[in-house]
This record gives sequence, structure tokens and C-alpha cells, in this order.
Amino acid sequence: MAAEEKINVQPSPYTVIQLFMFREKMRVAEPMNEMAKELSDNDLQATTDFFAKQPASNPPADAGDPARLERSRAVVEQSHCDVCHRPDFSGRGNVPRLADQREDYLLKTLRE
Repeated sequence: MAAEEKINVQPSPYTVIQLFMFREKMRVAEPMNEMAKELSDNDLQATTDFFAKQPASNPPADAGDPARLERSRAVVEQSHCDVCHRPDFSGRGNVPRLADQREDYLLKTLRE
């Protein structure tokens, strides 16, 4: 399965920026570029407002590998990720939500 972001849990300001970038081809993912190319600024805002109001997906049932989670906590503490993304990683404003995102998507995004 391709790496993808869960758009329904992102803050509206963050998502409108992403859709704008897809529309302007500043961020390239052909299906998204094609979908966004005809959207006006008002369409972008209405779309993101709609998605921001949708309920978040349930978190994974499996809590993950404890040793790996501990390594992640150390990286978060060292890099202060929880300052911008919040302690629960829910994001805010134009800072994306990281909580419950697909790990392959997050890894791909960090590498890019």
C-alpha cells in the first residue's frame, strides 16, 4: 500500500496549505495534483474545513514494539517534536498531526 497521509485528522490550516501546494505543483503526487488543479481558493478552504470536522480514525489496536517506542520517545525528547506537534501529536494550525499516521508515510515525509 502506498504511503499516504490521513487527511481527515489534519488541522484545516495545514491541509489548505497542502492542497494549495498540490494545485500549484509545488508538491507532486499526480492523483492529488490532478484533483486539486481546478479548485479555487474557496474550494480549498471548504474542502479542508469539511475534512477537519470528520472524526479521527481509531488508533491501531497494537501498541507497537516497546523497545522501538522507547527509542522514539528518546528522539522526540532530543528533537523537541512535541513542542510544535503537541505532546499528544495532535498538531495545530499549520503544524500537522502525527498521531496515528501511517509509519511508512511519516518515514517517507521525513526523508523528503
